[in-house]
Amino acid sequence: MARTKRTVCPSTETPRKRMASDLQELSVHVRFAASGETLVTLPLRPQMAVSKVRERVNRSLSLGLVVTSLLQGAGILSESARLGELASEGSEVNLDAVVTLETALCMVRPCAAGDLVDIVREEDRHRRHCDMSRAPSAAKAVAESLMAAAPDLESIQMIGGSNESGHGGQVIVIANPGSDALSACQKALALDDEDLEQEEEWIPGRRYAQAMPGRLLHLRFQERLELGFNRDDSEEAGEEDRVESQLQAATQIMCDKLSGHFKFDLGRGRSGPVIFSGFCEDGSIVGVLTSCVYT
Repeated sequence: MARTKRTVCPSTETPRKRMASDLQELSVHVRFAASGETLVTLPLRPQMAVSKVRERVNRSLSLGLVVTSLLQGAGILSESARLGELASEGSEVNLDAVVTLETALCMVRPCAAGDLVDIVREEDRHRRHCDMSRAPSAAKAVAESLMAAAPDLESIQMIGGSNESGHGGQVIVIANPGSDALSACQKALALDDEDLEQEEEWIPGRRYAQAMPGRLLHLRFQERLELGFNRDDSEEAGEEDRVESQLQAATQIMCDKLSGHFKFDLGRGRSGPVIFSGFCEDGSIVGVLTSCVYT
């Protein structure tokens, strides 16, 4: 009886890919494609698709930073590709990310969105705002000038009145705000849209006689050069000379470098963040963030 030869078909998987697919977890290192700077390292399952990886990376980034595509080498990865197919040495996957900066609050000491205000989108509550290093260069230069002119902002009470009290201030930049200051502040603070009624669109350069319903007041910092950007004629300054001179210097810079000045708050007697600000020449918003507590 003739022997029947058994044909053995070799696996189409390489040993590297077989090993990766057998693992429960891969260590995924994601870098900025432009600079090579490490963005994040995540433990992820080999079966996860690139589209889901991108979502996970976005959730781990500072607010405003968005990964639009992932690359390996020079090629853009298919959204349907699996991590197990991309492992380079067993449990390691190295990816590059194309990242854009959307409307983002840039701070010298970034904090979580939920630390600034309660009514934030729940999925963003623990995400941190961007570092000032991410701010556009022209806006960052104005911010640095403000910090140099008023180095004691954090210890100066920014808001005071018969039924309200405030805290110190910090210089901020809102990158890529668009032309609508109201919407930009809401987005930058990650406010929950469902908890805010949408108000009339604010137009830069238009003078409002009073605050828009609960949100935005258009200002002229030129009228506050003696008192400071944070005070109007109805408020008595009463600060020591050092504080007064710093506020005056900061106000002068805001007059010289910013246009479309405004004050943003939550309105309706709600305690929370307050922004005194204006538009920089590059379209960014630069100003001072503080908070108001109603009593």
